Amino acid sequence: MIRLLLLLAVLLPTFAGASNPEVLIEPAPARLGEPVRVSYLLPPGSWQLPGLPDFGGLAPLSPPHISDEKLVLELLPLRPGPTRLPELTLTNGPRAIRTARASLEIVDPVPANTKPAGRLDWSPPTHAWKLPVFLALTGLLAGLTALGIWHRRRRPRFAFPDAERRQLSRLPAGPERDRLARDLELWLYGPYRPGDRELREWWQRARRLEDGR
Repeated sequence: MIRLLLLLAVLLPTFAGASNPEVLIEPAPARLGEPVRVSYLLPPGSWQLPGLPDFGGLAPLSPPHISDEKLVLELLPLRPGPTRLPELTLTNGPRAIRTARASLEIVDPVPANTKPAGRLDWSPPTHAWKLPVFLALTGLLAGLTALGIWHRRRRPRFAFPDAERRQLSRLPAGPERDRLARDLELWLYGPYRPGDRELREWWQRARRLEDGR
């Protein structure tokens, strides 16, 4: 009988497994809104975690990871205050172990007596009127410049020569008179005033046409 009891005492931990693996929580203390890493040191073996219980105010960030005889959980605290980690059951063939309940305090980084900041003053500075006035004056100056350029292009470059107009009115109709009128119009509305030689040649052509030559 004594031998049977000794044999059971030796084999029972093998089939039942060790209980209450050591737990490590980082960082300590845990802070609200910052990930918490919970590690359980496991005995040697191929341990599996069949499922996860409800963690209450802690939200899992990733699936549980088991390696190097360690179970690692990444959790996110959702509310401040004390909370407890539930028991987890791990299996290794016929063996099973349960983690112990662990308590941790979730610290709120914002003090409870913190008052909300007042409304920010977004009123424009006193010199803000200078920019609209500057833009308005710049636009007005640009408009006046454009109007002046447009008006200058519409009016003749120089006054219509009375002598040339009278001479043109005395000429008989025909192709040569049309060419003289076209040349005079080009000088009148063109970008450059005709030179003395060009005017002299124009008058020579007009006189030859008037004389019938």
